[in-house]
Amino acid sequence: MGGSSRSRVLILGAGGFLGSQLAHRWSEEGIVLRLFDRLYHQDFHFPEGEVEIVTGDVMDRKALGRALQGVSKVYYFMSLTVPSLSKNSVTFEVETSIRALTTVLEMMVANQVPEIFFPSSGGTIYQPGDERNPYKEEDPLGPECSYGLAKMLSEDIIRFFAKNHGLKYLIARISNPYGNLHGMYKKQGIIDVLLNRINRGESIELWGDGTQVRDFIYIDDLIQALWQLDQKNICQETLNIGSGSGVSINSILESICKVTGYTGEIIRNPAEYSGVAYSVLDISKLKNLIAWQPSHDIDSGIKELWRAIRYE
Repeated sequence: MGGSSRSRVLILGAGGFLGSQLAHRWSEEGIVLRLFDRLYHQDFHFPEGEVEIVTGDVMDRKALGRALQGVSKVYYFMSLTVPSLSKNSVTFEVETSIRALTTVLEMMVANQVPEIFFPSSGGTIYQPGDERNPYKEEDPLGPECSYGLAKMLSEDIIRFFAKNHGLKYLIARISNPYGNLHGMYKKQGIIDVLLNRINRGESIELWGDGTQVRDFIYIDDLIQALWQLDQKNICQETLNIGSGSGVSINSILESICKVTGYTGEIIRNPAEYSGVAYSVLDISKLKNLIAWQPSHDIDSGIKELWRAIRYE
């Protein structure tokens, strides 16, 4: 649904990192919003735009039904689990993530809401390969953790609803977004977590040996990509969204120490689960659809976030 429409957009999980960032941008653009989450950060406010804030549980069908009334599109940012805590919890993923999504989809059909945006996982959904080439959307899927499995199943469930109920959708396989000023409230996001720990004078901890390679995207770049996709009414697509380049966790640590001047303790836990060895996304398909490219490399992104944390 393009940004020129005055119909209401519902953001589920609007109190979280991605949901709140998207809500602020959409509000600035004049989109009529309804925000739905179980709780919101104390600084959660909108100086501009027509925004209705609702507190509720997505598994409460009555509350969800009310939230869906008069809505033209749902942005689904419900976040119930994270990769690092879901290595073997398939049952929990099904009972939480899958159950919540199917409830929302069923209620969307019942309330004649035609369109959904779903953030999948570019970092956990693909089948690890021997060659260190960026993953394309058509590459084989083969998640190694239950979080990635839930994302893969969620994608299939959304396509099922599209085929059988005419649902419009956009699935974004997002890499590793960072830029959260309140990283202390997160259970994932190594850049955000480390910078916030350093700012509070705490030691920092790394899982794995630090050679893991990841694709990181600064939050402003991600939100800009989502805005442009919205403006072009892109739907019935599954797209990678990332920086398109990889950096090792050790390099991230080096950059963080250089920017912050940190010389304190670094606790390394090589035995802890640290995900796949390599995960970088090919973003050619995205660039062919919209005139977009990331404006932050990893160093400039870390510098900008550190300034924001220090002077918030």
